[in-house]
Amino acid sequence: MSDLVAPTNDFETRVLALLDNEQAAASSWIKLLNEAQRAEVPEADREWPFLAQEALAKVGNVDGGVELLKWRAEHIPPEYMTDKDWIKAAEAVAGSNPLLRVLVQEAGFGQRLAARECVRRFRLLRSLQPGVLCLHPTWGFGVVRKADSLYKKIEIDFRGRPGHGLAMKVAAETIERLEDTHLLAQLHLDRDSVQQMVKEAPADVV
Repeated sequence: MSDLVAPTNDFETRVLALLDNEQAAASSWIKLLNEAQRAEVPEADREWPFLAQEALAKVGNVDGGVELLKWRAEHIPPEYMTDKDWIKAAEAVAGSNPLLRVLVQEAGFGQRLAARECVRRFRLLRSLQPGVLCLHPTWGFGVVRKADSLYKKIEIDFRGRPGHGLAMKVAAETIERLEDTHLLAQLHLDRDSVQQMVKEAPADVV
């Protein structure tokens, strides 16, 4: 019995320390939760992730809140969280930000989607900031113009379709965000260099 109580008490002490530290990063919480799960501490699947989410929300740490939300979707057994629990967790991340609250709705939380997919959509939609490069299966390469929380659309400049409004739900399902290393992104950012590379070392152009 004492062997079980001692580790739990140690984790509880660490949880309290993180709660007292307003600067505690999401990574610190995730490290603790991972260790507690490996030690089979029940609170690691239930109370402590909730406390961590609330603590990050309280100080307005949106990036950390999203990081923790992703961890919960990947590590918490589905039966431990209801749709309402996921909505509450996502809304805690969004706080009072009107755009983020719309993104929570459009990402599908509480709409019979797997939590992992809802989090993926939320992270994608949040990342579609002005200037971000993306790819649509029908309209091809595009540059994000803005996110419209009123009409729940992402405006994207596609070739031949400037300022095209894509419903956020549709964008979450179909848009791929391109990194700067993607060939289409490189063509957009520095076409001359890519064309020169094609001439000099075509095998390197992937």
